[in-house]
Amino acid sequence: MTYIFVDFEGYKYWIEVNDEGTALRQVTIDENNITSISCLEPCLADQYVDTENDCEIISKDEFEKVWENAVLPYRKIWNTEKLKYKKGQNISGIIKYFYPQGAVLDLNNGYGCMNIENCREKPLYPGCSVSGTISGYDEENMWILIKNCELEQS
Repeated sequence: MTYIFVDFEGYKYWIEVNDEGTALRQVTIDENNITSISCLEPCLADQYVDTENDCEIISKDEFEKVWENAVLPYRKIWNTEKLKYKKGQNISGIIKYFYPQGAVLDLNNGYGCMNIENCREKPLYPGCSVSGTISGYDEENMWILIKNCELEQS
């Protein structure tokens, strides 16, 4: 894993990048000092991330500090909401967008991330209703993890 910082035209980006150059987590602060966090909105770099040019390599600790400061206001909500979702429970949601981790779902009061490997032959798109089984929790991203993807019939 590589962690980078980019300061470009008034925007500041902190990005966690895997060995293939794929962004996995990102914090962005714009010129108006508004923070966007990839776990709560579609702001993750969706192209190959060059970690060699026009950026500063930072430590994992530095990235985690920025990440935790950005998500701190949402941690209490996450800790309350995840208690409503038990492993093995069936759940449904609406696809918001796609990330390398899977389809990010709106679950009304929170977000889920669904493994879509067994749904590849079906047309999936933002706004699509899907269901599955809760398999765990992604504490870093504050997501409910969902497996056994099924497209809901409309």
